[in-house]
Formats: sequence, structure tokens, C-alpha cells
Amino acid sequence: MEPKPILITVLALVLASTAIHAADICPPDEHIIEIKDYESGVDIVVENCENIGTFSLGGLYDGEFKKLTFSYPIPWKGTFITLKVNDELYSNSVNPEEISPEKENFLDAHVTMLPHRQGNTIRMNWRLPGNVEVEQILEAEEEGIRISLKATNEGDAKISFGARLHLDTMLGENDGAPIYIPGDGLKSYEKEYRGSELNYRYWKAYNKVDNPSVTATGVLEGENLTYPDRLIVANWKQSMKSCWDYTVKPSTSILGDSALILYYNPVEIDPGETLTFSTSYINGEPILPAYKGDFGITEIVTDKVDGRYCPGDIVYIKTDVLSRETSNEGYLELHVKNKAGDVIYEKTRDTGVVEANSVNSIDYSFKIPENVSRDNLEVTAVLYQNREEIDNKTIDVSVDERVCPSPLTDVEVDWVMPLIVFLLIFLLATTAYLSYNYMMMRGEIKVTKTAEKGEVNVIVENNTRSKLRECIIEDFIPDGSEVSITTAGVHRKGDRLTWDIGEILPGEHAILEYRIKKQGIRPNALFRWDSGKKESE
Repeated sequence: MEPKPILITVLALVLASTAIHAADICPPDEHIIEIKDYESGVDIVVENCENIGTFSLGGLYDGEFKKLTFSYPIPWKGTFITLKVNDELYSNSVNPEEISPEKENFLDAHVTMLPHRQGNTIRMNWRLPGNVEVEQILEAEEEGIRISLKATNEGDAKISFGARLHLDTMLGENDGAPIYIPGDGLKSYEKEYRGSELNYRYWKAYNKVDNPSVTATGVLEGENLTYPDRLIVANWKQSMKSCWDYTVKPSTSILGDSALILYYNPVEIDPGETLTFSTSYINGEPILPAYKGDFGITEIVTDKVDGRYCPGDIVYIKTDVLSRETSNEGYLELHVKNKAGDVIYEKTRDTGVVEANSVNSIDYSFKIPENVSRDNLEVTAVLYQNREEIDNKTIDVSVDERVCPSPLTDVEVDWVMPLIVFLLIFLLATTAYLSYNYMMMRGEIKVTKTAEKGEVNVIVENNTRSKLRECIIEDFIPDGSEVSITTAGVHRKGDRLTWDIGEILPGEHAILEYRIKKQGIRPNALFRWDSGKKESE
């Protein structure tokens, strides 16, 4: 049952002005806001009284709703968010040790709009110190839910905003749901992924590995989704006590009580701007569908999540093979073909013994020929057992010279040390050195923006001899445009895409890539670094 509009207004005013315990004022029979959609196959249940905005999820399997998170169909404070605003932490759950109903860091004290249904969404708002308005949007979509946190800076000063989502996974009746990570297999113990290890587009959870009847997929990369900066497979009983930082213990099992934590690092938001973090959690097939039998290929994962490489690059590949019910072993052939159908790499490896209800990851690597450019390579893995093919899977790898760095010539490299020595010995003047350094930088940073059939690339090339620091690419898009961002770490704030790169070394490059559905692509992108800025050509 939904609270009446008058009740919503009264409660919001009380909660926003005081930090009293919400359970003291909420009717016990109206603490749940729900969307139960048989067509989409999702049930979203949100807490409306205390630990406001915490939720639980159900999915439709064979005509019956099953648990996708703990406590369903009752909302659960163990599935919660943490907001990081200018290094201050706020949470809507009292589980973390740093959070207390008596403290200002408990989000119940900052509610400005209680959870309420709006179409196929459940929305609510908090207003945090510094005039930061945060909206949580839980949206029913095809076979699942999109979870979004939208922060608007309504103050006069720049702020930073980050978020953490803590999901207490429970699939069917299994509170210790196994978690599958593409390229790293089924996880039984805690593990953290960041940097180069965070190179997959989804994760999965199961009620059981052996012929699962309830499977959920966490989608990390896709249209209007935000790729996380960090992901942790965790034991819930341990991780639920943390508000933000959590240190994994590789010896701690997750099989008694599993959880999944997504981190979105703080991003600066200018006054009047809005930033949104989004991820999806949906029903999904098991990694090895039943029709494939008890032994098969689950996934092929490259070391780059966008799958784009430069001619001459080395591609590192992991191919996952799963065995159900009984142990199996076989051998795996990997073939790589160019657009013309020519084989440019092939290798056969043993799978080793794949234990029952386990996944083995088989490693490959190959070098892309220098003469291959603007081509899609077809990577196919074929699994054999007793000389009989039993499964195969294919992915594409994109080769594009536009992502290649512009290497310095030997002559340029040879000049660096003598030049520095000459300046230190004979010039000795800071102003002269800075002037020289400026001249060295000038005209040697190339910023290019290309747009073809809705695919946009902003490429920054550091052809100088100096490291560029505090590098940021900004690109602008028409209002209301639908954008699918390929490059990890790029954030959308209103009509602006921002990528905080950090450093770009001499001879290296960075490329911001996205697809846009609306016409009218704006011509200029902006690149800024610690000592200058430049518009795209």
C-alpha cells in the first residue's frame, strides 16, 4: 500500500527537520512501497519508515517470484547505499559501525521526499549539507531493475560526490549464493577487483551451481550505465559493518552469506550540475545453459573491457570452462581470424581436470599483426572431449590505429637528457626554464574529435617529452541525447561528459569513446591538464 500524498509531505517535513527515529512516526502497515510487475518479471520493495530507501528484490521464475536479495519480500537494511560528499560519509542503513540514528550521517535525518511510485520507478530524495540534492531511482526494466543515484549540486561551490552500493545477494533460498566473475570463475572466497582486473561487463549470482533454477545478472557496462571503479565479492556478515572502505580477506568464505559491493569514486560536480551513477541487476540465464550439457564454455574475456586494440598490441585472453555434477577434462582450441578469414593465431591447451560445479580459466595471448587496422578479429574457442567437439563460443576484438600512441623518435629521446643538463648548467634561471618548457609543450599535444554514424571518439595524444598531470577530457552533448559510453571511468553531468584521466606519459594517448543517438554532435571537445588546455581539432 502506498502512503497518501499528505502523509508523504508531513513525514518528509518531520524527517528533514529532525533526526528522530523514523519508526516512531511511521504507520506499521504502510512502511513498504512496492512495484510488482509480472510483465517485466521484477518485484521492487522499498523501506519507507526507517533505514529509508533500503530495499529488496524479487525475480519471476516459472511464474513465481523468487529472492534475488536477502529478506525479500520485506525490505532489508542489509542492502544499502553509502554516499560520499566532500569526504563526509552518509548511509541509509544503521548496519555500518560509523552510522547511528543519533548522528547526522544517518540519511534518515536528511530525507526531503519519501519513497513513492512514479510510473515504473520508485523515487526518493535526500538533501545533504552543502546543498546537495540526491535522488535514488529504482526502475523496473525488462526482467530486472536499474539502480540509479542522481546528485545535483544546488550550492555555490564545487563539491565531490561518490557512491557505494552494497547488495546482500540471496538467490532463491541460498543466502550464500555463488558469484561468477567472467575470466575468474566461480568465487567461494572474498576478492576485490579494480584497475586492469576489472575488465568484464557483468557478474552473475546463483541459487546453486549444479543446474541453477534462479540466476541473476549484474550488468556493469551498457547504455546509460556507469562502469564502476571497484567491485568486491564479499562475505555479508563482515562487509555489512563497513560504511565505505572494506578490506577483503582472501581466506574468508562467501558461501555462507555472500554480498556484492560496487564503488563509484568521487567526481567533482560544479554548481548547478548533476551527476548520475547507474547499474542494473536482472534475471538471467546461467553461465552454461542447460541445453549445452554438463561441460562447456561459459565466457571469453579480453584484458580490455572495450575490446579495442592497436596494431602490434598483445591481447590477453581468458576462456572459462565449467563442469557440472561430475569432473570433466578436455582440450580447448583458440582460433583468431581477420576480416578476410585468414587465421592469424591458433593454439590448443588442455583444460585440466575441471572439478564438479567448478570453472577453470585457460589463458591465451597473441600479438596483433602490424598490418591489421580498422578490422574486427574473430576469436573462437572450441571445446573438445574425446576428440569430439562439444561446445564453441565466439567474440570480436576491434583493431583500430586511432587508439595507438604516437611514439617519440630516437632523435627526440636522445635530446632529452642533454637538453636538461644544458639548462641546469648554463641557464640556471627558473623563468628561462619555464619559458623553454612552455615552448616544448606548445603545439605538440594533439586533440582530435571524430564522429561517424553516431560513434564519437575524442583522442588526446601526448607527443611532448613531458608527463601531463591532472588530465581531464570534457565533451559536450545536446540536451536529452541518449548516450552509451564505452570508455570506463567517464561520467555524465547534464550535457557534459567528463573523464578524469590523471596522468598521460610522453608518447601515450587517451581516447574517450561513446555512441550517441541524437543528431547534432557538437564540434569541440576540451582537454585540460595542470598547466594548460586545448580544444579539439
